[in-house]
Amino acid sequence: MKKKFSLFIILLSVVAFVSCASSGNFVKQDFNFHNLDRIAVVVDGKVSEARAKEISDLVAMRMLEYGYDVIDRANLEQIINEADFQSFSGIASPQGQKTLAIYNVGALVVVNVSAYESSRISMTSKMIDVQTGSILWTSEASKASIGKATNLLISLGGTAAGAGIGYAVGRDATATIVGGLLGGTLTAGGMFGLGALFTKDQAELTRATVKKLTNNLPNLILN
Repeated sequence: MKKKFSLFIILLSVVAFVSCASSGNFVKQDFNFHNLDRIAVVVDGKVSEARAKEISDLVAMRMLEYGYDVIDRANLEQIINEADFQSFSGIASPQGQKTLAIYNVGALVVVNVSAYESSRISMTSKMIDVQTGSILWTSEASKASIGKATNLLISLGGTAAGAGIGYAVGRDATATIVGGLLGGTLTAGGMFGLGALFTKDQAELTRATVKKLTNNLPNLILN
């Protein structure tokens, strides 16, 4: 019993602290990002309008921290419509380019969300020069939380521990079953807070993914 319980603790520790994160990036080396005018941030993909706004705001805040001049989201839709962007490709029509010049828009950052689930978020981004269509910066990030699996193991561990306690005390099958049920309920309930500590909710996961996404963005304040 001690060996089984020790194995459970080891397995729980591994599962609780394992997370999946990846990123890929590109920065145009011969481009001076200090010469950029204002930047518009657009979010597309498998998210609701509310989530898209949340992600857009998080990306904009990160860019502001890096010294970029970001267009307020309240004015973005009007600018996008007037500039006649072609499917968010970043390339505007000749008339659209004149409109962008009026608003001093130099680049468009397109964030595509390929997965947005309770335990996994994946997104890519690219910055495009709206005058030339050249890609200036790209990045991708994917982060996962496995809190559900952790809580399941905690529940199973509570049941196993309770059964062991019941058997040790009663030394019969009935005590083992009762101990297992009580142990599963009480131990899992008592340790739920511990499982929650290892679980990132969706908002935290979104912030973490956006931070990872923008880590390789050229910092205009430091450089």
